[in-house]
Amino acid sequence: MIERDIEFIGPAISALRPGAAFSVVNNVVDWQDSEITLPSEEEILAKMDELIAAEPMQKLRQERNYKLIQTDWVNGGDVPQSIKDLWYPYRQALRDITETYTSLDDVVWPTKPE
Repeated sequence: MIERDIEFIGPAISALRPGAAFSVVNNVVDWQDSEITLPSEEEILAKMDELIAAEPMQKLRQERNYKLIQTDWVNGGDVPQSIKDLWYPYRQALRDITETYTSLDDVVWPTKPE
């Protein structure tokens, strides 16, 4: 049994042993793969810690990407250059946001043009 945030057990094992057959029920790993060896508990815990540490940045990127997708219409061929020029700084600020912030907790989002 592994004692940590259980939502990261499966992803940690999948990252360590891609394609392996296993399941996780009640915090217990049921290894079903005879071809691939089960990673050690220490390996799993280390990978879980790595995934947990990376999660705030991953969530920040997901939100940033969502905001960029909402503005993809700006790149359309029928959009006047003046509108593209208006939206370019906003879109660039969104792309640069991960260079300044590391989590959603402290991010200050740029203001959309009107």
